[in-house]
Amino acid sequence: MKQHNWHRAAWLVALFVLPVLPSAAQQPAEFSETTDVLLVEIPVHVTVKGEPVRGLTAQNFEVLEGKRKQKIVAVDVLDLALTGAAEQATGAQLGVSPASRRRFLFLFDLSNSRPSGIVRAREASLALAQGKLHPSDLAAVATYSKGTGAQLILGFTTDRAQLAAALDSLGLVSPFDAVRDPLQLQIAQIESELEGTGRSTGLSGFDASATLLATLKDQSTLSNRASRDQVKQQIADLSASLDELARYLDSAPGRKQVVFFSSGFDSSIVFGTQDSERIAEISQDVQDGLLWRVDPDERFGSSDSQSALLAMLESFRRSDCAVHPVDVAGLRAGGNVDSTKLEPAGSDALNRTQDGLFVMANQTGGTFYRNMNDLGDAMGDLLERTSVTYVVSIKPRQEQLDGSYHPLKVRLKNVPKGAQISHRPGYFAERPYYELEPTERQLRTAGLIIGGTPGGSIPVSVLVAPFAADDDGAYVLTAIEIAGESLLRGLQTNGITAEIYAYAFGADGQVRDFLTQIVSIDLLKIGYQLGAGFKLLSHLQLPPGDYELRTLVRNVQTGATGLAVSPLSVPDFDDLSPTLLPPLFIESANRWLVGEGKRLGLDAPPYPLTRGDKQLIPAARPLIPVGETIPLLLVGYNLPSDLTVRAQLRPLGFDGAAHDCRLELDQRYPPSLAGVERLTAHLQTGDLLTGNYDLVVTLSNPAGADLATSSIPVIVF
Repeated sequence: MKQHNWHRAAWLVALFVLPVLPSAAQQPAEFSETTDVLLVEIPVHVTVKGEPVRGLTAQNFEVLEGKRKQKIVAVDVLDLALTGAAEQATGAQLGVSPASRRRFLFLFDLSNSRPSGIVRAREASLALAQGKLHPSDLAAVATYSKGTGAQLILGFTTDRAQLAAALDSLGLVSPFDAVRDPLQLQIAQIESELEGTGRSTGLSGFDASATLLATLKDQSTLSNRASRDQVKQQIADLSASLDELARYLDSAPGRKQVVFFSSGFDSSIVFGTQDSERIAEISQDVQDGLLWRVDPDERFGSSDSQSALLAMLESFRRSDCAVHPVDVAGLRAGGNVDSTKLEPAGSDALNRTQDGLFVMANQTGGTFYRNMNDLGDAMGDLLERTSVTYVVSIKPRQEQLDGSYHPLKVRLKNVPKGAQISHRPGYFAERPYYELEPTERQLRTAGLIIGGTPGGSIPVSVLVAPFAADDDGAYVLTAIEIAGESLLRGLQTNGITAEIYAYAFGADGQVRDFLTQIVSIDLLKIGYQLGAGFKLLSHLQLPPGDYELRTLVRNVQTGATGLAVSPLSVPDFDDLSPTLLPPLFIESANRWLVGEGKRLGLDAPPYPLTRGDKQLIPAARPLIPVGETIPLLLVGYNLPSDLTVRAQLRPLGFDGAAHDCRLELDQRYPPSLAGVERLTAHLQTGDLLTGNYDLVVTLSNPAGADLATSSIPVIVF
């Protein structure tokens, strides 16, 4: 897949200089590589006469790798008929593996398709995405053209507005010039560049179809006048580019349904002519000894083209992709754009291109759609068949990180008669992270964020505190803490490079804002003294509402990751209701290496926590000694003149009684011009067990009525 300058440019502006702490240089610890145990998740669909089979358990499955039977360690089930819409939209805590979620890639062949067909394909995709897909389904958009190869425009996302924008952008805006999001979960500049053109789900207010049609006519390269050699080269280019795309798609978890919009290619180039009259002519020439008239490739097909095509389709199959070709040349008249130029039904030219598309579906377990007019109804069958997904998990021992392929076979036991199974045909062994291509890293990282399952080998803590801003929405202070020891683990160089991503998802699954950062630390300059670790101070800009912030940190050298999931509620500061931000524990700047995040294309607003000209550094997960008195800062809006405060520590991770703490106010400062009010206080925990707690602070009026509540996770030691 062709690489583009946008990715590099987007990251370069995110670099910043870390403070250098004077210390004697020490030698880094030595680490050795050990054998890994890999969890392999196998998405499985079981149907009888096209209807999903429900109620299966681990006892109904058997998994073999080669001839060796594998132990099944878990079977998760996602039944979309039983999953609430809100849960589907966010994808949060579905109770099953992210591999169970359906993924659709809309892939447009811009070089081998009639422009009118691509216009219709885009409209059909929009209709399918908006009317047929479940809220939990993930969708992505990609294109293929001879000049640029295969390009991923939008990564797998639940955000239907971004999906519509990506579909509208075909042929209008170069996505790699516009995208600011390195994970491609958002097409950041599409709406801003064409603002006022007004389509509510993407780009609108102008005839996007007419514009796209005019653009694609200029790009159309396949014509009836093309020579066989030209067509062979086009097939070779298509096969090579899609083969690379298929290999990258293996990094996205779960089964991928690739909806491939194309006019196809002349299958006689690959498999030889099927024209009976021409076959008879060639046979007669052979009998007459007129061998110079005989082109073996015309009769039997090009072996090179055939090998390249089948290798590409095998890559799709091994990456757990089913290709569903949609013949945009096979459209029938009846309101279609440019329908007078369509091939007539049953024509030899149309049959040759349809044969090639059929092979793509047949070799990958997909379905060939000959008439795109019925795409919605036809794919409704696919959506129904895949509405129940079983994820069968095994743990084969992985000896080497070599990327080798391991074929799998899943068998059914004690299931209804006539049951048919569709499953992942195998898996690739892991490879060291530094060996992965940028697109593979992107898809893998985006998959972790979309999955939303917290955890990993890098502990990550996040504080989010919304402050009122001059414009709509809020300035959400975001403090991200990364444990230093986890960044050093497995490191074999004198420097650390880490990637930080934070995405705010609305309840509808849309990405409302995001921040990304590269952190580069020269261990020689800081004497290998990371202190507690690294803390990033940045911000998000969000309108009022409830969100889920998913923050991922990755060590680029080792590939180790950590994901934190934080609930975030942004109040409407205009309604004058009392608002209390999370309790803020101010730390010494010397405890952490501190970096300030840079938002791409945005002027940095004033930092909201200062004392004089000094920035205050809040803790994301404060440390509270047992029995000691700890100062803290309370920040709020629209607070009454008379109020009382109380605090409780509620245990995390196990059932236990909440512990009342002593919390006393020290000083209350007058509201600032921005309306923010600060109260200093001190907290004493008393005698309690060490562990992880939620500190909950509640403001009440003199009558005892609760006015506002906020909390922060803390560690009592």
